[in-house]
Amino acid sequence: MNKERRKFTRHPINLKAQFLVEGEKRDWEKCTIINVNREGMGIIFKIHREIGVGSTIYLKILWSTKSKPLNVKGILKWGKKKEDYFIGGIEFHIISRNSNDIEV
Repeated sequence: MNKERRKFTRHPINLKAQFLVEGEKRDWEKCTIINVNREGMGIIFKIHREIGVGSTIYLKILWSTKSKPLNVKGILKWGKKKEDYFIGGIEFHIISRNSNDIEV
């Protein structure tokens, strides 16, 4: 039996978010965070293109309509193209409620 070993347990979650890829001249695009652990998160990017491993990703996580988004800066550690989306995992670098803490 080939059991996957991880440093930290993944916790399933379903959060709407928006993302930017550093260096790409695009507007914020939609994504869904599907799991999270102490070091990062798994994300479904609602795009048809691939994102390069090692890319810097900026996220605005939308907890509720009444609170400020959580701002995250991370590095794409892995990615896979699926039929109509791209799925990947990022490693956290900065997490903040203040958008000024993260330069985009």
